Amino acid sequence: MRYLAVAAAAALAGGAVAGTLAERLLMWRYFDGSAADEGFGSLRGVPHEVITDDGTVLYAEVDDPADPALGDVTVVFCHGYSLNLDTWYYQRRALRGRARLVFWDQRSHGRSGTAPRGSHSIDRLGPDLYCVLRDLAPHGDVVLVGHSMGGMTIMSLADDHPELFGARVKGVALIATSAGHLSDVTLRLPGPAAKVLQQNTERLAALMEASSAGIDRNRTRTTDLNLLLTKRYSFGPQRVSREHTRFVADLLGSTPIETVAQFLPAFGEHDKSAALGALAQCRVVVMVGDSDALTPEAHSEAIVSYIPGARLVVVPTTGHMIISERHDVVDGQLRDLVAEVRET
Repeated sequence: MRYLAVAAAAALAGGAVAGTLAERLLMWRYFDGSAADEGFGSLRGVPHEVITDDGTVLYAEVDDPADPALGDVTVVFCHGYSLNLDTWYYQRRALRGRARLVFWDQRSHGRSGTAPRGSHSIDRLGPDLYCVLRDLAPHGDVVLVGHSMGGMTIMSLADDHPELFGARVKGVALIATSAGHLSDVTLRLPGPAAKVLQQNTERLAALMEASSAGIDRNRTRTTDLNLLLTKRYSFGPQRVSREHTRFVADLLGSTPIETVAQFLPAFGEHDKSAALGALAQCRVVVMVGDSDALTPEAHSEAIVSYIPGARLVVVPTTGHMIISERHDVVDGQLRDLVAEVRET
């Protein structure tokens, strides 16, 4: 969930990267050459369309296991803000064949249709997820996995349909997400700059939307500056793969600025703490990196405090894109969660 707004504020606060030499030194400092041949975004499943109650067409893909007996559990993956279903590359690779997997693009993201104006809110995403479950997971046990805004989507579903949790939904993984108070996050900016940004998100969103056509025309390639900003807000302090970072930057850059702008004010309004109690009927794991600049560790601690029995996994020197940066930890936790659901 690295917002364009965050990038703009960071540039204003810290200044643009000055000079080619300085930029190259920064690239060497922050990136390495690993993961060059990963094939990011290359995994595909059987495509489906889900029609929501407001007529928005959601794109989804389903991976069925070769062994039909392993289709007893359906794992539904909900991606984050400005991303799309391809963000789950590592989890898709790790869990394929172990359960039935459903991936979907949030409204106005990825291959899903553009949603009606005024419908870009967290409250609207819960009903979307309900439609996905209705059409693509009508039977059997369900595990819901949400990263960032995808975790908020699950909370919205719990707010609308608490009866599903414990009955159909047997497991939940909330990854690098928040139940509210996002307006308190400083986004690694100086206090005054963070306050100005948080107090003017609606104005910034309106400006972004008004300029969206021109901005989108100029987003034709991922630059070194894009990579540096993606590294700063998506990953932890250690060096990471340049190609891995480019993959995340390209996902973020593929989301229309109009979508980015229309969703932006929703995060300041988001508060689903009261809905978390419904998840106590499920097996719940909450994961976060201790260097997450967008949904800090304290937000995951707050989530766990509302869900008796939930386990908290804090991963050292890891940022917001924990699902990629430390996919080994995330993959292992998800495999364990599916196994626990099968045992109940």
